[in-house]
Amino acid sequence: MALIETIALVATVITIISFLSGLSICLDIYRKGSTHEFSSIPFIAGVLWLGCTLWLRYGYMLSDETMIFVNTIGLSLQAFYLIWFYAFTIKRSQLNKQIGFLLSLLVLAYVVVESRSDPTYLAGLLACISSLVFCAAPLALVRDVVQSKSSEKLPFILIISSFMVTIMWFLYGLVIKDQFVSVTNGIGALINTVQLSLFVIYPNKAKTQANDLRQSLLNSQNDLKPVLKL
Repeated sequence: MALIETIALVATVITIISFLSGLSICLDIYRKGSTHEFSSIPFIAGVLWLGCTLWLRYGYMLSDETMIFVNTIGLSLQAFYLIWFYAFTIKRSQLNKQIGFLLSLLVLAYVVVESRSDPTYLAGLLACISSLVFCAAPLALVRDVVQSKSSEKLPFILIISSFMVTIMWFLYGLVIKDQFVSVTNGIGALINTVQLSLFVIYPNKAKTQANDLRQSLLNSQNDLKPVLKL
């Protein structure tokens, strides 16, 4: 029992910290006074699709307090982020369409799940699929990374955060013997590992060039020292 509680606690803390990363985006939006450089998709997906809603429903079906607590916090934060984004965007008609479309999908999923004789299985399956889609989203940039031989377009913070979250929930799934939780997060951890490996294979060119320039300046200063002594 102590092992389950420990893993649950660590998974909860890491996941909530990951959810709080959206605050930095909200702060940037506030400073710029616009959402021009930001996409609404992560906020909408967080509330309606990414698992917070689906995993919350699945958690209630299992009466799992950890899943209920984490996803309630996550859903609340994602809802706040979406409201914040909505308040600053000037493209509200487009955002309304996106919200309406995904709400329709969510209602449809809810109706289908609740109409099944075994709703728990389908709820877990849908939550599993939604989480894997989110984890794999940055893979769409792999082609650009390979072609440019630079990982600068990959969101490192998001990927490393997702990696730590999936590892802890993979362990939690194992200890509670839930295949949806363990398999979903196990695959998610592998996807994140592949993405993290790209940072090693294809270092960020911008940072590499900056480091080279810094090193070059240091070498120049060192070469000048003997001259200055003379």
